[in-house]
Amino acid sequence: MGKEIMNPQGIYILLEGGEGCGKSTQAKILVDNLISEGRDCIYLHEPGITIEGNFIAEILRNPKNSLDSVTELFLFEAARRDAFRKVVAPALEEGKIIIADRSGISTLVYQGYAGDADLELTERLKLIRNLNSIATLGITPDLTLILDVPVEIGLARETDPSRFAAKGKEYHEKVNDAYRTIARQEGFPLLPYIENGIEETQRRIRTHVDPILAARSK
Repeated sequence: MGKEIMNPQGIYILLEGGEGCGKSTQAKILVDNLISEGRDCIYLHEPGITIEGNFIAEILRNPKNSLDSVTELFLFEAARRDAFRKVVAPALEEGKIIIADRSGISTLVYQGYAGDADLELTERLKLIRNLNSIATLGITPDLTLILDVPVEIGLARETDPSRFAAKGKEYHEKVNDAYRTIARQEGFPLLPYIENGIEETQRRIRTHVDPILAARSK
């Protein structure tokens, strides 16, 4: 498993949410704004990040591939482990700010709550949490934000023709319900969808991000 790598110098901020919630757009805006403020900031999107991880991502996203949620789980965790070893941990040790678009919570949601594994839900979630901890080297976000969007709006906005986007409304209702459950259980900020509200959503994101930046600057 290897030693746990803490992130006292860098800052790791995670944006999560269902299909079409706008997290990728918001993450990229946040990165651009932080860089313009003179901060050393990078954007990372799971799955992928490394060369090997991108090969895995192609398998996961290809709508022609038929994979059950257990296969998805191990593929995601393999890509995540490679990314954290080669990119995330070194960047945090160098004091960088990471804005991450998806990570282990996505796996809890898609392969856990909404998954089809032949395991009782409690056991399924326990397995995923254990694998997440191993894959991330014990690194946890300094801040996790979850963007919430009604399924009909999210699927209409989704431009990535992946296997996951194509799974249908019922599946994505489970996904969104799972994100809301996790936000409630873990105390993560849940940011509701705002029609034509890109700037306002970014402003709300900064109300959570800026105190962390200020505290770390002291």
